[in-house]
Amino acid sequence: MKNYLFIMLSMLFIGLTAQETQATCSTPTDVQIQRFSDNHAAMTAFGGTNYDLYVKPTGYPAPRNTTPGRAGYRNITMPLSSLALLSQYGYDLYIRTICEDSKSNWSGPHLIATYEECNNPTGVSVSRIDANTASITTDPGIHDAWIVEAGEAGPTDIWSIPTVQDFNTNHSEGGLESSKSYDVWVRKQCNPSQVSDWEGPYNIPAFTPECTEPTNVLLTRTSPTTATLEGPEEFFTYQGSANRPGRPLRARPLYGMNNMSIPHTQHHLVPAYDYDVWLRTDCGDGTFSNWTGPFYLPTYNAGLKELVISPNPASQLIRFDGIKVSKVEIFNMNGKLEISSFVTSNELNIEKLTPGQYIIHATDAQGNVTTSKLMKK
Repeated sequence: MKNYLFIMLSMLFIGLTAQETQATCSTPTDVQIQRFSDNHAAMTAFGGTNYDLYVKPTGYPAPRNTTPGRAGYRNITMPLSSLALLSQYGYDLYIRTICEDSKSNWSGPHLIATYEECNNPTGVSVSRIDANTASITTDPGIHDAWIVEAGEAGPTDIWSIPTVQDFNTNHSEGGLESSKSYDVWVRKQCNPSQVSDWEGPYNIPAFTPECTEPTNVLLTRTSPTTATLEGPEEFFTYQGSANRPGRPLRARPLYGMNNMSIPHTQHHLVPAYDYDVWLRTDCGDGTFSNWTGPFYLPTYNAGLKELVISPNPASQLIRFDGIKVSKVEIFNMNGKLEISSFVTSNELNIEKLTPGQYIIHATDAQGNVTTSKLMKK
C-alpha cells in the first residue's frame, strides 16, 4: 500500500513538473500564412526558434499535445518558403514552439483557404479630414494599411505587419500631427490565407486649414495697459486694428498688432480708454481675410472678480461663481450666438448645446462683461 501511494505521488509530481515546464514554452504568435499557388503556401511566426506543424484538410479533429508534427515539417525554422498542399483542399494548420526541454501547446487552427487569384486593391484614395485625422477609402473588400511619415520606409514584403488591419472600404486614422505628411500603402485580403501585394505610396499632405476670418475671439483686459488675445486658429498669424467704441475701422494694423501669434499680449494701451478691436487673418501668401469685428475690450477693473464656471466640462446645468451674473451670452467657435439669457440664480441650463467648446460673455449688474471658456460634453 505504501509503495502504491509513493508511486501515485511520484506520478503526480512528474505530471505537475511537466505542466510547469510546458507552461514556460509559449505558443507561437503573429502566425501569418500566404497561399501563393494551388499547391504551395508560405508562412511565418514568432515566439521561438524552432517549430512543429500539423496540417490537415479543413474539418479534421485538432491535434492533441502528444500528436507529432507533420512529417517533413518537424523542428523547422521560420519563415517557411514552401508548404506542400493539394489544390482541391482548404486546410487547418496548427503550429507549436519547440523549446529546450519541452514543446508548447498547439496554436490553431489557422485557415489555409483554397487558392484564388488575389489582385491588388483598387479605388484607393486618401485625404486629410482635419489637423489630426485622415481618411483611407478603397473599393469594397477587407484591407490592411501601412502608415508612416513621408519619406520613411514602406512595407518590404507580405510579412510586414500592417499599421491598420481588417478595415472594409473606409478607415479613419487619428492621432496624426498637423505639420507632417504621411505615406500610405494598402493591400487587399482575398481570404484568410491570401493577401495581395502592397499598393502605394499614397500621400496624406500636411494639414493646411482654410484661411478665413478669425473666429472664437477672446479678449481680456489683464491690466490698465495690457490685454490678451486668445481663441483663433493657432496655425495662422493675425493683424489687428482698434479704435474708440462707436468709431469706424481703421483698415491697417496698429502698432504691436502686426504678425500676431496666438495667444498674443498687447501692450501700451491707454488706461482710461476702452476699445473696439478688429482682426484679420494673414494667410501667409501675401493675402488676408476680411476684417472681422468689432470685439469690445473694456477698461481694466481691478475690483472685478474672476468668473468661475462649474462644472466645466458640463453637460446640463452650470453655476457661476466669483461675480453676480445678470445676463449670459454663449457663442460657438465660429462666433455664432447660441444662447442669450438673463440669469437670476447664477445658474444656466446648457443641455441644448451640442458637445464642443464655447465662449461665455457674462454681464454683471453694473454692466461689466467678463469672458470665459466653456466645454460642453
